[in-house]
Amino acid sequence: MRQELWGPEIHNHRISDQAATLVSFILKYDLIIWNDKDSEPTFEKDEDVWNFDKKRGVPQGSCSEPLFWNLVMDTALDLPLPQGCHIQAYAGDIIVVIRSKDKEEIETKGKCNSRKITCLGCRA
Repeated sequence: MRQELWGPEIHNHRISDQAATLVSFILKYDLIIWNDKDSEPTFEKDEDVWNFDKKRGVPQGSCSEPLFWNLVMDTALDLPLPQGCHIQAYAGDIIVVIRSKDKEEIETKGKCNSRKITCLGCRA
């Protein structure tokens, strides 16, 4: 069935009003499917099928790139991070800025932030 986009986790992500229209369009025309968390992201149009390794992320320049950016970053930018940390987004990428005078504190906060961001796509 083609009812799921970006695996079962999609329903746990907030979708902005702008992205909701795009999600509806994609689902209506079955452009992107991912039936379960063990399958690969697939793009289908007419007779052509492209599979993408999910470890790779979204293919650069693909039509789904802005959608996935909105889905993930809308949530990531609102993550509660430790004091002295913030996420800076630029041109399809993010960086976590950590301010501290203590190396151990930077490493601890860095690991915490990394877990939080990584878990965005792991929600079930």
